[in-house]
Amino acid sequence: MNNIFPILDTLDDELIINYIAILEKANMMTIAKGYSTKICNQAKKLVNHVGNMFGKPAVVIDEPKSLEDYILDRQNDLKELDKDELHTRLRETLDSFDLPTDTDEELSIKVIMEVAHYLKLDDYSTIGQAAERIYASFSDKCIDINKLTSTEIQKFAVIAGFPALFLTPLSATGLPAYLVLISGNTIWQLKQRNTNIRNEIIGLLIFEAVQANNGIFVAPDESLPSYNPDTSEQRDNTLTEYYELLETFKELEIDKEHYTTDIDAKLEEISACEAEIEEAKLSSIKAEREIKSLERKYNRETTSQTQLERQLSRLVGDDDEASLERDKLQTAYDEQCDRISELSDKLTENENIIIEAMDVISEKSDHLQTLIDEKEELEKNSPETQLLENGDKISQLESSRLLTLTDSWANSFPNLEFSDAFISYSLHLCIADLLEIEKILVDINISEDAETISRGTIVVDKNEYEHIKFRLNHKPLKLLYTTNEQVLIEMVC
Repeated sequence: MNNIFPILDTLDDELIINYIAILEKANMMTIAKGYSTKICNQAKKLVNHVGNMFGKPAVVIDEPKSLEDYILDRQNDLKELDKDELHTRLRETLDSFDLPTDTDEELSIKVIMEVAHYLKLDDYSTIGQAAERIYASFSDKCIDINKLTSTEIQKFAVIAGFPALFLTPLSATGLPAYLVLISGNTIWQLKQRNTNIRNEIIGLLIFEAVQANNGIFVAPDESLPSYNPDTSEQRDNTLTEYYELLETFKELEIDKEHYTTDIDAKLEEISACEAEIEEAKLSSIKAEREIKSLERKYNRETTSQTQLERQLSRLVGDDDEASLERDKLQTAYDEQCDRISELSDKLTENENIIIEAMDVISEKSDHLQTLIDEKEELEKNSPETQLLENGDKISQLESSRLLTLTDSWANSFPNLEFSDAFISYSLHLCIADLLEIEKILVDINISEDAETISRGTIVVDKNEYEHIKFRLNHKPLKLLYTTNEQVLIEMVC
């Protein structure tokens, strides 16, 4: 809740009159008037005492006007107003101390946060939390009536039933100058300073509003869309299962990364082995082609060698011409033998290349099969299937929880829209934390102007947002939202 005035407007008119009178008259100027009158009267008594000694006429002593008298005068004036005029006067009185506000909600938030600041309450409190903590703080300010003297009790009994403010020493406080406010059977001790007087009295007014609302100013769990005591345990169990699935999914992803690394390494080995086999095959094919070419040359050379042998065998005679022809044929024959020997060596070399290639192909093929078997075993043991199954379960749970959450929020918070980031954040909260978030959403949704309840504009990642401060499990957080055509709840940071 953000607005105390709908509750204050239901309170008894006389109570409101008394609070207005106290707020308007309980200031240091009024208090000073009472003190100055007392001081002047004391001086006059001294003058009269001296004057009597010398036969001088007495000085008239003024009847002192107490703070209670000022308040009583204002109460009588206010009784002339009707209910609507009283309500307006209360707002004007509260709004007159600072920059004026435009709406009841804005004024309510201003005075609640002003008193919260004065009481040094946690800065990371929502409006409703601040009001409840003010209520608790003023509950602690009650004085134990059993500690008062009989004279003090009699004095309070005279004005019991109405709020009244006066300066008095109290035996219960042990302090000589405390402001005391009486309301019914309740006695509060208030600090004596101008700003403090105002804040203390406004704090009591906030106390009245919260007390009239059964001590509650934050949306109760029972009113929130995600509250369901019959299913809360089941929802928390579902959330627990969801987190367990997420944890398992992360572990499986890590395992998969390891397997993927190992499989990639095997694939590289397989690729290298296949490249070696392919290289050996190409080498063998090239050698076979070379052998065929060499064999054709070898056959031509051996044919030529045979022809030279025949020519040499047919050559007869010892004359110079025959001898010269014989030398010529012999030289050609020797060169032919050299070429044949060279071709034979090349044939042998290429045959060896083929043999070596076959050995490589055989060896590498066996190794390749081993690598393929190892890769397949890794793929078989890889958590890919588990990962997919786990991911499907997570998606199903997310879809179910997303649908439940968005449907309930659409019905409960018709004035709000939600970013995907905020929805994702909310889905990861346990039910207790989700309810705390929804209490803030209630305040924004019912607000006449969402900017009113903002703690101001802040810049996050170069974007401007309105923000509300709060705590979740003692951690200080900010809920960020924008107010354009529609209020968009952006994120929590």
